Amino acid sequence: MQIRFTVLFLLLSLLSISTAQTARKHTGEYVRLPGTAVAAMQKIDPERIRAHVRYLSHDLLEGRGTGQAWRRIAAEYIGAQFALYV
Repeated sequence: MQIRFTVLFLLLSLLSISTAQTARKHTGEYVRLPGTAVAAMQKIDPERIRAHVRYLSHDLLEGRGTGQAWRRIAAEYIGAQFALYV
């Protein structure tokens, strides 16, 4: 269950970041994001995110219950995906 929330949090974070290139401060001023952040956001591909979600939510991973065998498989998959970016 914790993995599901982690994946959901990461996906929502990526989607929210990808839609904004500026951030509003409390003063109402806008701050420009660094060029590296903008470049990283432009690489976000919604289809790749959908593919990850489809895989992690597939019935072959035995659903979303706690204590299921799918947790290990999903954790290894997520770890492998993160390792690609290190």
